[in-house]
Amino acid sequence: MTDSLPDSNLNSGIRKMQPLSAESLPLSGCHLIEASAGTGKTYNITRIYLRLLLEEKLDVKKILVMTFTRAATEELRGRIAREIRNALDNWGQFDKNDSFFAALTEKSTIDDAIPVLHNALLHLDEASIFTIHSFCKRVLAQQAFSSGVDFNVQMEADTADIELEAVRDWYRTLAYGHKAGDGSANDYQLLTQNWPAPDNFRKAFRDLLSSNTPVQANTPESIQADFQQQKSDCLQHLQANQSLVFAELIDSHKQKRIRTEEWQELINWLNSDLFDDSSSGSQTMPKQASSVFNGVRYGKKPADIKQQLLDLFAPVKQLKEDAAKIESRIEKSLSYQIAAQGIDIIRRKIAQAKQRARVMNYDDLINQLGAAVAKENNLAQLIKAQYPVALVDEFQDTDPQQYAILKAVYQGSKDTETDDSSPGALYMIGDPKQAIYAFRSGDVFTYLSARDDADKQWLMDTNWRSSGNMV
Repeated sequence: MTDSLPDSNLNSGIRKMQPLSAESLPLSGCHLIEASAGTGKTYNITRIYLRLLLEEKLDVKKILVMTFTRAATEELRGRIAREIRNALDNWGQFDKNDSFFAALTEKSTIDDAIPVLHNALLHLDEASIFTIHSFCKRVLAQQAFSSGVDFNVQMEADTADIELEAVRDWYRTLAYGHKAGDGSANDYQLLTQNWPAPDNFRKAFRDLLSSNTPVQANTPESIQADFQQQKSDCLQHLQANQSLVFAELIDSHKQKRIRTEEWQELINWLNSDLFDDSSSGSQTMPKQASSVFNGVRYGKKPADIKQQLLDLFAPVKQLKEDAAKIESRIEKSLSYQIAAQGIDIIRRKIAQAKQRARVMNYDDLINQLGAAVAKENNLAQLIKAQYPVALVDEFQDTDPQQYAILKAVYQGSKDTETDDSSPGALYMIGDPKQAIYAFRSGDVFTYLSARDDADKQWLMDTNWRSSGNMV
């Protein structure tokens, strides 16, 4: 028994989704296939692969299959081999209820199919089934002139020592300034409050040190401006509901005068600019002001009135919590500004050291290929000519730089003819619900961007691993 999974609802893009049918899926264009766990993702990848072999007459070297771990590539290779053997052994004897093979046998005769499948199985060890890093390494090595990579560079090197030494150099520079009493003295003190040693800094910003993404940190001024806007919004909100507050908590109470003073204290605090030059002291909300929304005062009110007051005071309670942390946030922002400046300096040091040592790590492979295909040269066309079709498994783990490469190759030149008869195709297969996991390098915004760029969106919505009894 199978159970249908609820449709994903990542905004309005869902309206264009159609149920995936491997036998009728177009073999050209850009396609996003949403597949939750247990919906037969690998099963359908192998069937699409079969169609590309038989209908498009593509060699196994021409079909690029990418995923994100070496173990997954080996599993895919094994599953593809199994599907090809199944087709070879059972051609003409398939289950009549299997619409996929029914459609396939209508398009290909046994005399056409057997040689193609046999050749594919024979050369499957040479099939283009890679991790994203292995794919980048292969392209950079094969297209060294177009990609601008040194012929003698060592790829997939461990550059941890180079990175750590660059961080240590920067720390030493700030430390010397601290001892000398120059302008960087306070910088070193703020830095070491949050990241006491170079190793702490490298662990905290490892991904940024390996990236080309511009780094920005919130400034104290932007934090102050946001906080003041938050206060202004709360002020307008309270004033718009002042009649309810007075009716329920002030006018009818025996301590009306005291409570009116508390209300005015709160209004005055919300009206104040705590960051101007004339102000002094803490930015926290005065105790007298916070007494206005003390829950004890309306805890015994009728349920509907109590709920109205809870909703009314919710933004003010949040403001009180944020006010208690604002000084710490501002001080920390100074540390992050120093860190952002340091990251730029450290990146340059790392790049220079790698160039001298002629080494590239895994992230460099992606950064280098991304920069190369972004330039105005024919590298993207050369890649598409070599791999006219790509199937990207676990697409939700794709980061912006990796997607930029795929987009440049398979979408950046849609009108460009290649030497291959195939117009080209890109299939992005993934589960958007897993794209929120940053520890896996997932980026939900990359997924949403790819969804918007796709020509077609497909949905696999049946979980074949579940059963009624289990559910």
